[in-house]
Amino acid sequence: FILIGWFARNFLGRIIIKWSEYVVSRMPVLNTVYQALKQMFEMTMGAQSKAFREVVMFEFPRVGSWTIGFVTGKVEHMQKESGVDDLVNVFLPTTPTTAGFLLFMPRKDLIPLKMTPEEAVKLIVSGGIITPPEKG
Repeated sequence: FILIGWFARNFLGRIIIKWSEYVVSRMPVLNTVYQALKQMFEMTMGAQSKAFREVVMFEFPRVGSWTIGFVTGKVEHMQKESGVDDLVNVFLPTTPTTAGFLLFMPRKDLIPLKMTPEEAVKLIVSGGIITPPEKG
């Protein structure tokens, strides 16, 4: 059973995944959505999971309008050059693609959310249809 399980997961599983990705890649609209979802999930759950450190909310594109983004790091020399204290990199993804905006924002303008990056990606990619459970 262990040998069959290993074979199915490693050899047969890879063949099935490659075949299904090939089929999806031949479908114009489905391919676009699939590739976008795949890239977003790889960025948050895969080897690059450190790229999205925390989920934050901030006003964008105008006062009174709120959006969700991800703190992705800090560029120290930009902070010094701009004269802004505690400047952080925030990635603002757009729906349903993996495109987005890179913003440099003062931390004081960000509201940290008690939401995992996975929950935030689901919320953003679904256009707000899939909402995370309330944490209490």
